[in-house]
Amino acid sequence: DTQYDQPITMAIIAKAVKLGLTYALPLFVMGLNYSIDIALLSFLGTQSNKIGFYSISVSISSLIWFIPIFVNTAIFSHSLNPKDKNDRILSINILKYSTALFFLLSIFVILIAKTILGDVIVFIYGSAYSEVYNSLCLLLPGTLAMLFFKILNGNLAGRGHPAVAIKVFGPMAILNIGLNLWWIPDYHELGAAAATTVSYVLGTAIYLAMYWRIAIRER
Repeated sequence: DTQYDQPITMAIIAKAVKLGLTYALPLFVMGLNYSIDIALLSFLGTQSNKIGFYSISVSISSLIWFIPIFVNTAIFSHSLNPKDKNDRILSINILKYSTALFFLLSIFVILIAKTILGDVIVFIYGSAYSEVYNSLCLLLPGTLAMLFFKILNGNLAGRGHPAVAIKVFGPMAILNIGLNLWWIPDYHELGAAAATTVSYVLGTAIYLAMYWRIAIRER
């Protein structure tokens, strides 16, 4: 008999579900941040047009997250076998060059934000939506910071540490809610955008510190 001939028991199913939740929960928590923002904007009496501005800025900024999907998959798959020297070297190289690429992309997006994005928004949505640009600019630093998390998380999760993300971004979700309750009454959609960016930038910084500590320990 081999390990694959063993019957499936409730214990095995429970273990598989627990492992799956460990990988899925961080993504769920991070996706929840934007949903919480919009719910709190409505709950705290923000005008519907300002909620619309924020929703559009979220949609535009989150398009950036489609960029690292393929890189993340490659890093994750090559990180599953850390004992293989070739896979380990390939994973490190992918990580190194993609991080450099996304750093340059971040600089580029920040530089064009003021000169181009505002005009693009008005062209697509009309002059009534010119205020979308303001909340978008506040969201961009957090969205760009999360690019680095998404790349590094593929490597760390593949090496058997998926729970690190939830340990970092669970508290960040609570921080995000607190900042929303504090800033939305005075600053509306701009407060929601700022709260999201603070939680994402701080969460990414903490995750980076934990990542390097684990990477050095397992080197």
